[in-house]
Amino acid sequence: TRSQVRFVLGNPILDDNLNRDRWDYIYTIQISGGETKREILILHFLEDKLSFFETNLRHSDDNRPSSA
Repeated sequence: TRSQVRFVLGNPILDDNLNRDRWDYIYTIQISGGETKREILILHFLEDKLSFFETNLRHSDDNRPSSA
């Protein structure tokens, strides 16, 4: 639900009065003066429940836990 998403991610960065069913989250990080990374997460709701999401995040095998 919207309240669960808000609890986990906080308030969306944009409050769009024209589209209440879309929440945008934008995160930026720069480590040790290096390249600035910008992560975007867009959530879409239908009847107060998360319907689907869009993101610019890419899956990387480097982030997977090693298997024992």
